Amino acid sequence: MRQAASLLADDDPSNETASRRPSTFLNAVALGNVGAGKSAVLNSLIGHPVLPTGENGATRAPIVVDLARDPGLSSKSIVLQIDSKSQQVSASALRHSLQDRLSKGASSGSGRSRSDEIYLKLRTSTGL
Repeated sequence: MRQAASLLADDDPSNETASRRPSTFLNAVALGNVGAGKSAVLNSLIGHPVLPTGENGATRAPIVVDLARDPGLSSKSIVLQIDSKSQQVSASALRHSLQDRLSKGASSGSGRSRSDEIYLKLRTSTGL
């Protein structure tokens, strides 16, 4: 992915499309059967094991991750932003929190709504 990102980067200042390209240009959707490894692949892109993995459909709900690379952070740091507040979290704490939330959603009924979607805004030194 990093190689693809470097190939897509254009350092020519005369190129108008390069100046209009947003800094976050990669969108990915992971679809597949239960246990296919979707969360594991996304964790590798993030650079930390933040999304729950495991048997019986670990995620059970749509999770949107807005990932920004922050070279000023240590390689083990993850900063989670909720609204305008930022806090440093560990990958395991975030993964357990997500798993708890997803488990509660699964036990409260089978109907899904837009409010079941989980939105994470993360900054790491290792992610794309």
